[in-house]
Amino acid sequence: MKIVVAPDSFKGTYNAGQVSQAMAQGIHEAVPGAEVVLRPMADGGEGSLEAVLGAMRAERITVDTADSYGRPITAAYGFQRGTAWVELAQASGLQFLDTRLDAPARNQAALGASTWGTGIQLRQALERGASTVFLMIGGSGTTDGGWGLLAVLGARCTDSQGNLLGGEDARNMGRVDRIENLSAVRALLKDVSLVVATDVSNPLCGPAGAAAVYGPQKGLSVDGVRMRDAELAHWGKLLTQAAGVPETVMVMEGMGAAGGAAFPLRVLAPTMRVVRGAVLVAESIGLEAAIRDADLVLTGEGATDAQTMEGKVPLTVLQLGRQYGKRCAVVSGRLGDGYQRLAEMCPVHFEQASPAGASLEDIQADGLVWIAQAAARAVQAVTAE
Repeated sequence: MKIVVAPDSFKGTYNAGQVSQAMAQGIHEAVPGAEVVLRPMADGGEGSLEAVLGAMRAERITVDTADSYGRPITAAYGFQRGTAWVELAQASGLQFLDTRLDAPARNQAALGASTWGTGIQLRQALERGASTVFLMIGGSGTTDGGWGLLAVLGARCTDSQGNLLGGEDARNMGRVDRIENLSAVRALLKDVSLVVATDVSNPLCGPAGAAAVYGPQKGLSVDGVRMRDAELAHWGKLLTQAAGVPETVMVMEGMGAAGGAAFPLRVLAPTMRVVRGAVLVAESIGLEAAIRDADLVLTGEGATDAQTMEGKVPLTVLQLGRQYGKRCAVVSGRLGDGYQRLAEMCPVHFEQASPAGASLEDIQADGLVWIAQAAARAVQAVTAE
């Protein structure tokens, strides 16, 4: 029996590789001699690069860059034969926010958070010779409309007095009055196949925009959301006018993803494609080919509920399972309201790994054992049908 294991991370406790190994242990206990193929997954956010590197054996390139708040860090991207994988969360992720800050300080930090560090990664990948770039933008901690990223790629932004604004500190965003040197950015992106992975369909600004919907989780206060939304609207108009493209780009689906990080790329590289994060990772790691030859497919995540149907990893895995008529099982830390909707994809067995009422401390101590046990139960149940 050949069994493919393709879970997401159990966020806050175990990464996808650890979860995969635990599931494999349970499978071997339930079905000794089974061939287990591990394909740890991700949804385009934190952990996506590790999933790709593990499956593709791409080269890990380390870069001296900066986090969302300008602090020096070392981040990585993947590179293989002219293809680069850049994970925005590596340098511009939400994990860099200091949760100990009080509300006013969090608001100031969120207003200043920049994609500058991701821009450094992307530029280095392009200068290395990448002709195809997969930019995975989940898990962002920024709402700068991609200003920092664009500045690193060569755009020149100035205030009304002609003073240069570099983009490292997005608190200066409202001061941008003029955007120039976009021809240099276009030259850098020329002949590059650019694919952006996101599960977000929000426009750049407005009631459903980047600041209004996602700003609070990144630390923006009510007043901060209002101010940043106005700044994004101003930024969007300035950039589209400078680039000579219609302002309608601002309301395209996905332009509000990662605080607008994809917006300037779409303005300057109109052939840019937007795909679901989990789909991109699945394609990169060869998941479809593995499932095609499998007898059984296991997936899972920390919490499976109605939101899983919005493009999360188990949905993508089950869609491939349905495509090839495979038996499937979902092993998740917790099964929440609406998880049964996944059964619309294909016949699927569900197992909850964590006992009801388990504390975070319990999960951290015993979670991998529970995942192994749940995987064993899932395999036994499915093979007995």
